[in-house]
Amino acid sequence: MAHYNAKIIRLLIILVSFSILLSCEKGKERNESQKKSIQELPEKANEEKILVQIDDLAPARLLDYPDNGNLIIRIPTKEKLEVIDSKRIKRGMTDVLWYKVKYKNYEGWISQYVTTGKIMKGK
Repeated sequence: MAHYNAKIIRLLIILVSFSILLSCEKGKERNESQKKSIQELPEKANEEKILVQIDDLAPARLLDYPDNGNLIIRIPTKEKLEVIDSKRIKRGMTDVLWYKVKYKNYEGWISQYVTTGKIMKGK
């Protein structure tokens, strides 16, 4: 009986280890696909501005620092903003792209997730 229980325990350990390994691999695949879906900023040409647009779901929070900064102001939906800089911040298994933008007399950071995801060029 004890020999039978030891075999079951070994089998359970193997199954749990295998499922953990599979979930880690799926997480890596998901992270890679998210990286590919993030649109990188193009190089600026003379006098061209790089713009992003706030999506139409909710106002965006302009923060003084990426990820967990203090709120400066809320930006209305569909507003187009000039991008000054960008930075990737690793959060868990994902990389989040943050844009440093100008809005009226303010400068601050917004997450890629509050934009339409399209990079535009303007003057």
